[in-house]
Amino acid sequence: MSEKRFRYCVLYIRDTEHHKLTGILEKYMPSGRGQVFYPCMEYYRRDDKEVKVKAIFPGYVFLYTDLNIKEIHQLIDTHRGELNTAMRELTLAERRVTDPDFLSQNSTEDKLYELTDIDEEEESFIDTLREGNGLLAMSSGYEYVVKDRKEKKQKKYVVVEGPLKAYEDRIVIVDKHNRRAFLEFEINGRQAQAGFNCLPKAHWFPNKNSEIITFTDGTETDLGELKDKIMTLK
Repeated sequence: MSEKRFRYCVLYIRDTEHHKLTGILEKYMPSGRGQVFYPCMEYYRRDDKEVKVKAIFPGYVFLYTDLNIKEIHQLIDTHRGELNTAMRELTLAERRVTDPDFLSQNSTEDKLYELTDIDEEEESFIDTLREGNGLLAMSSGYEYVVKDRKEKKQKKYVVVEGPLKAYEDRIVIVDKHNRRAFLEFEINGRQAQAGFNCLPKAHWFPNKNSEIITFTDGTETDLGELKDKIMTLK
């Protein structure tokens, strides 16, 4: 018998009904067989002037489980009554299961999919969401500009605080106004994003003697701080 492996599956349901599905799966998931989460991120709401929470992939409930697709569907189907009409919109997403024996045992209204075709870094991003129980906390940092070989300026970002630090090299654009960062990869057809507060560099380096230099690989060093350390060496 082959050893079962944990993998990610994604279930789609109306965004307003996701709490029903997550609640049922959390309640009836066999112990030690998986984790359910609804990916959300902290973001800055400009009109309220405070940090709030919103879905990263609206309507998509993620599972990390060693249950196979058939077992997942049977688990949900057993408790279909608790989902009521919301169940009619339920599908598993990204890739359709093609096992004819399996599909013939279920109603045609439920399309079954498994999340596949994700690279290691994309999976790492989902791992970060799962480890935070689905919530991606707000990150903070600053912007700097580098020149490529053709002397064209490119914006780069340094994440000083928050979970986005592990993915700062994958940030392609930052919406400073709405305090969001967009990453260069997609998950389930949606671009990954996170809350990001891009503050001036002076906020992080308030010392008047600070002199920040950027190396060609993007590494930054505070010469003022380095000088102070050297002067204090005995």
